[in-house]
Amino acid sequence: MKRKASARIATLLKLAALREQNAARAFASSNAKLEQARQQADQLENYGREYEQAFRTIDTPLSASQLLNFHGFFGQLSAIQTQQEQTVQQRSTEQEAARQRWLEAYTRIQLLERIRQQRLAREQLEQEKRLQRELDDRPRFNSE
Repeated sequence: MKRKASARIATLLKLAALREQNAARAFASSNAKLEQARQQADQLENYGREYEQAFRTIDTPLSASQLLNFHGFFGQLSAIQTQQEQTVQQRSTEQEAARQRWLEAYTRIQLLERIRQQRLAREQLEQEKRLQRELDDRPRFNSE
């Protein structure tokens, strides 16, 4: 016997739910990666400020080689901060893509559920009509 449409849709709904769960996990993972990248960027920024503040409060004169070392260090730190900001941007892009995939999967579940409910209602109506026809087709016994 042919399976009812609502049963076939229920199977699709289960598969869609699995996809949505996977998309939700990927979205959560991308959120965590983005947060970690932001925290690292903040740490680098704070470290740079602290180091710059320490450099500004030095009371003794610095030699040319010490100045070059400080300058080189700040240059490297600036490059690392730029690289980390690029990482934050990349993680943000990845997070948005994962959010979009999750949203699409979630929307698909909602759509399939509405379709399933419509099919169930239609199947129920057809069943009721079939029962009514069966009752109408039964011979009637007169009590004469």
